[in-house]
Order: sequence, then structure tokens, then C-alpha cells
Amino acid sequence: MTKNVLSPSSLARLAFLVLAVCISLSGCAVTSDPENSGGEILASTTNCDFRISGNAKWLQYIGEQSPYHQSEERYSEQQRTSFLIDLETGENYPVEPDAAVRSRIAEGLGPDGLGCFSPDQTRLYFRFTDMSEFNRSEQETQETEDIQDDAPRDGASAGFSVPGGRVTRYHYVVDLTEKPFIIRETDHISCSESPDAVKPDISVRRESDRRIEIYSHDGRKLARHRPRGWLSRRIGIWELHGHRISSNWKRDYSLSPDENFLAYRISESSPIGFASPTAGYMLDLSQRYRQDPLFLAASVYAMDWDSNGLFYACTSHSKHRNVIVRWDPGYTFAKTSAGL
Repeated sequence: MTKNVLSPSSLARLAFLVLAVCISLSGCAVTSDPENSGGEILASTTNCDFRISGNAKWLQYIGEQSPYHQSEERYSEQQRTSFLIDLETGENYPVEPDAAVRSRIAEGLGPDGLGCFSPDQTRLYFRFTDMSEFNRSEQETQETEDIQDDAPRDGASAGFSVPGGRVTRYHYVVDLTEKPFIIRETDHISCSESPDAVKPDISVRRESDRRIEIYSHDGRKLARHRPRGWLSRRIGIWELHGHRISSNWKRDYSLSPDENFLAYRISESSPIGFASPTAGYMLDLSQRYRQDPLFLAASVYAMDWDSNGLFYACTSHSKHRNVIVRWDPGYTFAKTSAGL
């Protein structure tokens, strides 16, 4: 039997091809990890969903599927674990369910996803909605309607007339004043209101597929971007003005509470059509520290600020799948502008 063994020259060509693909997708930059831009890694995670309490004390993020989840039919992709980071100490804490909640999780009815913080920031609430009975009733209603005539009917009540059709909501709570953190069932939830994102007062101009420029409201050029990947053919960012405007801009822009710093994302695509990582940047809009944008990380998936003006993002990392990172913009910009 003859084994297929690559020759040294073939291995060299393969290595060059891998390098070329790497360069085309992400630039293979050695400074892509967020700690190289002054970021502090708070947690490693496979999921990039996170939420910060209004008092900047807690950050909740999502982990893997709960080990208590047993149902293979209902919500098999849900029922994920939760963690809390004490933003004052940097400590990570698991959030564990009590016996009653473990039973709910086993059925696929437990707390899942991000919760909401109470107005006094001492509790974390979860809401889970069971749509199975409603969906089953809606399907039965549709099957009934399919065999009936086309007589006019009230649109407001159509699809809700089958007896037993209902939506069941389950509420859960974590007391943040007691450790360990335990999830328990509760009769109600009371969530604080989150401030809406503020649209930055800038304009974005696409000079070409390979060049984007960002200007302040008074016409000052704040940034110019070209592809980081050597072979990337196109870069992009969501429009802030024009016919395509929608709430989707919130994914690409994140303005600090004092409106002095702007974090944003620039996407790239390769010559063969693959979307490369969406790199993250930050601008000092006050231009107190520096005039050019600060590169944050090669891939930025989620962004937010706490009430103290610290910036958080979920990014890629060379040694982990994803990490949640924190930056102090004032300190970081002052340090980089001084060349430290």
C-alpha cells in the first residue's frame, strides 16, 4: 500500500496558502489580542452576551448549556448557565439554581439568556416564556381554518380561539446581596430602565470599497480606514444617515456616557467573498489625548459602557474562543499617546 505523503515543497506551498488566507481574513496581526491595546480580560466565554448593572457593580454573562438540562425536544439549544463578575474586584461567580429551578431547567423551562437588574441594583431577574401551548393551539387553529370557508373574521381574534391556547411565563430572581448566588422562582419581576443608545454626532464617508473616512460634526477628519488584511478587497461600517438608517447602527457604534469616546467596528471581506473579523476601534472625540483611532481587537462582537465611563467588549483571542474585556479609555489613551 502506498501512503500519500506531502513533499517538502508541497508542505511549503500549503503553509504559504494558509498564511495567505490568514492575512486576507485578519491581517495575522500580532497585536490583535485586546490586552495589547490596554484591555483587561475579565472572563473567557463561548457566548458574547453580557449585561452591566446600572451602578457598574455587576456584569452578567452567558456560559454553556446547563448540565441540569435534560429535555431533547423542548428548547434544546437554550437553558444556558449564567455568571456574574464583580466589577470592583474582578471576581467571577457562578449563578446556581436551587432544587425547584433545577427541575424547571430539566424540562427546558428554566432561566435562560440575559436577565435584568432591579431599580436598586440588588437583584437580577429572569423571565422565561413557554410558547409551546400557544404554538400548538395556533397550529391546531390553522389546521381548522384550512378546512373552513373564507368567511370574513375579526383579525384581532383570529388564531387565538382554540381552548387551552395560552402563554406561560416563569419568573426567577437572584439576590445580589447574598453569596453564593442562587436562582429562585419568584412571583414577579421589577426591571430598571436601561438608557437608550445615543447616536454619535459624526459622519461616515465611503470614499471607495477600500477606504472609509470619519468626520466630526464640524468637518474635522477623525479617522481614515483601509483594509487591515493585505488581500481584503472591501471594508464596511453601518450608515448613520441616509435611506438605510435603522437601529442596526447600534451594533457598530457605542458612545461613552460623557460622549468623549466612541467605540466602533469596521468589517472586511476577502477576495473570495469570505467575511473577515470585524475589528474594533476607539476614537477620542475630545482629542484631548490623541487624534488617531486606537485599535482595540481583531474581532469585536458586543460593546457597552458602564456608568463610570469604562468600556467593555466581547472579542476574539488567540488563546481563547472569546473573552470579555474592559478598557479605561482615559488611562489607555493617555498611556498610548505618551508612547508607553
